[in-house]
This record gives sequence, structure tokens and C-alpha cells, in this order.
Amino acid sequence: MYINTLLASSALLGLASAGYTTKHLTGSSNNTIQVLVEGDGPSLLVWPSYARDSIDDFHEFSTALADAGYRVLRPQPRGMGEFTGPIVTTWAEVGADLVSVIDTFGNGKAVVLGHAAGQRMAKNMAAAYPEKVPSIVLACINTGINTNATIAATANIASNYTYSVEERLAALELGYFAPGHNAFLWLTGCFPEAMGSVTGAPTSTTIGSNTTQILDVIATLDPWRREDQWNYTTGLVGSRSTVVFLEDASHALFPENLQGVVDVMVLWLDTQTSSWKQVLTCSDPF
Repeated sequence: MYINTLLASSALLGLASAGYTTKHLTGSSNNTIQVLVEGDGPSLLVWPSYARDSIDDFHEFSTALADAGYRVLRPQPRGMGEFTGPIVTTWAEVGADLVSVIDTFGNGKAVVLGHAAGQRMAKNMAAAYPEKVPSIVLACINTGINTNATIAATANIASNYTYSVEERLAALELGYFAPGHNAFLWLTGCFPEAMGSVTGAPTSTTIGSNTTQILDVIATLDPWRREDQWNYTTGLVGSRSTVVFLEDASHALFPENLQGVVDVMVLWLDTQTSSWKQVLTCSDPF
């Protein structure tokens, strides 16, 4: 287990990527999958948090990872972005959709990053497709153990446009953003109609397959992950989990301490994908 603590850097990220390309695939239930593809190199697939897309929330992060030598794949969840087709689906169907994304744009293998509630999809992909998803990143996960009820209630308030701006902002400041950070950023980008769209049970409710390598990113001010749960992943899988701590951030994380996230991600991804780089060709898969 490797533990590191990083403060947000005052330096601006040098974002030099040419930007993402929008691609479309036909999914497992005749749905349209919108995929934002950026960069070249080993692939990182990003799956966003509860009822949020990954367009604005992960734009600067994706550009930074692309500049660091990675291909970032951002398939939009059903009901978001340029999606068409049935919103209600199953874990198996979404898994098949993401495999199609990985095979088409990611050279058949990817690290999957699940942010907050997106952890379930990351774990599911690692369990169902261990050869395609050998490693996952769990960013600001909730373990589901003794979650504070007041904090849990902020999820529905923050993502529900029927509440007033003041109520939603208060929920975001309590459950998602640390003091001094701009919770206004998350007043948009919510898709309440997509809540509960994935039915049934995932392949794995724990930590992927029995070989999955894990980066467990903990924001020290995250109220969804109490300090007595900081050893959750290492308690389950031991040394297969690398735990890192980021200061000055809460559950939203990426808009709060972007530089810190990028620093720990690049360091860990380099160790996970070094062998992939040797087999990648210069040909563009799309």
C-alpha cells in the first residue's frame, strides 16, 4: 500500500491538447453511445458520478491526461449528451456498451476510472472483463457503511432541479465541495431522469476480479468516506490497492484539486500501463 498526501498546486496546468473528438457507436439495445476521445496512448475510460455526465466535469482532467500520453475515453451514460434510445438498461448491457468503446477506441484494453457512485461501474467492468479492464481507479467512493443520513440526502437535493438554487447550492456545499471551492459549478450537468436507469445487480459488488489492481483516491474532506473507512479497499484486497490522499478537496474532487488528481494518476498509470505501451502501434483505431 502506497499512501501519499498532495495539496492543490497553485500553478496552472499546462493544457496543450488539441481537444477531444466526438464519436458515436450503436450500443447493445440499439442505443447511440456518444464517446469523447482525446489523446493517444494507453486508454483510460472515465465513468462519472451519480446522475452526472462527464463532459464539463472531466474536460480539464482529460486534456491533462492526454497531454501526459494517454487516450481518455468518455462515453456518456444513457440519458445524457447525444444519447438516443432506451434509458432503462441492465448492468450487462452497459458493460457490453463499454466493451465496445474499449475495443473500438481503446485498443481492446483500458483502465476504468469510476468517480463517486461511478465506482460500481468500474468494479463491474473489472469483474466481468478482467482481461480488458485489469486496473481501476476508485475516486472518492462511498463504502455504504454507516453513511451519515444528512450527507446521503444531499445527493437527491443537489441533482433535483425542482429544489431552489439556494437549496441545491447548500446541498452541494455540504456533501460535495470543501470550503473555499466553487459549488456553483455543479448546479448544471445533472440528469435526474437518468437516476435508477441501470437495473438488476452488477457482476461484482466488491472490488472487481481477484487480480484487479486498484488506485483508491481519498479526498481528506470528503464526508461520504469517513476516516474509519479509509482502509476499506486495503482491508479487502491488501496490496492490490494503492491508497492516496488528496487534501483541500471533498466529494467532487476534480474541480477542487485537479493538479493533485493528475499528479497521482499519471504516477500510478505509468506503472499499470508500461507494458501496454510496448504493444501499441502508431495506427489510429478510428
